[in-house]
Amino acid sequence: MTNRLWNIALENIESNIIKTEDGEYFGAGKNFGLRIYTRDISYSGILGVNSLYPCKILNSLKVTRNLRLSLGLRISEGHMIHGLSGNWVQDSLSEKEFLKKYRTNCYTRRIDDVVWLWAAMDLFEKHPELADWQWIYENGKNCFDKLYDPFLDPTDGFYRGQVSFIDIHFLERKASGYQQDLSVEECVMIKPMSTNCLYYKDLLSMASAAKKLHKPVEASEWRKETATQVAYTLN
Repeated sequence: MTNRLWNIALENIESNIIKTEDGEYFGAGKNFGLRIYTRDISYSGILGVNSLYPCKILNSLKVTRNLRLSLGLRISEGHMIHGLSGNWVQDSLSEKEFLKKYRTNCYTRRIDDVVWLWAAMDLFEKHPELADWQWIYENGKNCFDKLYDPFLDPTDGFYRGQVSFIDIHFLERKASGYQQDLSVEECVMIKPMSTNCLYYKDLLSMASAAKKLHKPVEASEWRKETATQVAYTLN
């Protein structure tokens, strides 16, 4: 019975492998087609797939970074977040049209994107022969500069954003994970514990990567940001 369950699990994992001209990556299910979902890949990696399919997970994470950084803060119609800095670009596309064109949701609907860093660190720690610390550090720094820092509240060190893996409200209907009277914008102006735990973990990951690259000053700076979060929480 254990062997049968194991084989079913492996078959389920492999059914998510998408093959394209850009190589193979893990999708979010065979019914989702070519869509690229960072958090599905990342959480799957952390929960076991990193140990089983390390090369495919690494390539999948690289696919997510190439796409997400190329899009930046490009969003679909109705998903603008006012009052936050950043190079926001609003397309005259519905979210459905945006998803079809870019193979992923606009950033307003994927603000827990930071989870990829944890997945990458876990992968490299399990498979040091695959570790590319320069890649993880450069991509992590670019992501903080272009995607994550606009959501940071410097007064307390916490990040605004959606609850991790919980979809915010849709324009045409309400989701179940947030107060029903909140707008789309208000859903991502909160400071959820789950997503801030991801940021804490990933700030430590950036410090570790900087240390691996013999950047002690940078490593210290990344650790300082986690200290701000901890100090505010304790107070």
